[in-house]
This record gives sequence, C-alpha cells and structure tokens, in this order.
Amino acid sequence: MIFTAENRHVADSGPPPEWLNAPREKGETRSYFENSHGEQWIAFASKDRLRIVGGDAGWDTVIEIMSPDYKALAENLNSGASGSIGAARNFQNMIVNAEESAWILAVLTSKA
Repeated sequence: MIFTAENRHVADSGPPPEWLNAPREKGETRSYFENSHGEQWIAFASKDRLRIVGGDAGWDTVIEIMSPDYKALAENLNSGASGSIGAARNFQNMIVNAEESAWILAVLTSKA
C-alpha cells in the first residue's frame, strides 16, 4: 500500500464505494484530490472507462463514462469557465470549483 486517506466526510455522504479498493485494471490511472475545504475526490481512468467520485457530492454519486474521449472531455471542461480563472464549471452535470476543475483537467489530459 502506497497511500491511504481517511474519509473526512459526514455520515450523510455514505460510505466510499467498494470499487475504490478493487485491483487495478491494466492501463488504469488512479488519482486522489482533496481541495482546500477538505472535500475528497477520487478518479479511476482507463481507455474503457472513467469514474470520478467525491464525498461532498455523496460517495454514491459517481460520474461514469464508458469509452471516454478524454481529449473532447478536457476541451469541454476547459471551455466551460466563461473566461474567469476562479469560475465554477459544469462537468458532466456536476458543478466543480476551480481547484476541482484543475484536478479533473489533469486526470483527463493525462489520458488524452
């Protein structure tokens, strides 16, 4: 085990999904992010699937995209800020702040 993170979210967020502890798929990238408010996010990205989950949204709320076009997703996220560096953005019907957006963009571009 290289890294573990304590679940910092309230009980109403539910338990983190079981798949977070699943064996890594071939070619899968995993990424953890915690913003300045202590909100935690985890992404699993492979050529076949992208999954992003965050405790603040509720651990049972999963963004899941099958056969993702990472380049198009990154371009879409990057264009959604209305020109403002600190602006919130919409990613797959979830509003994310500038920190979260930068992390998601890093996940997407690492697979593009």
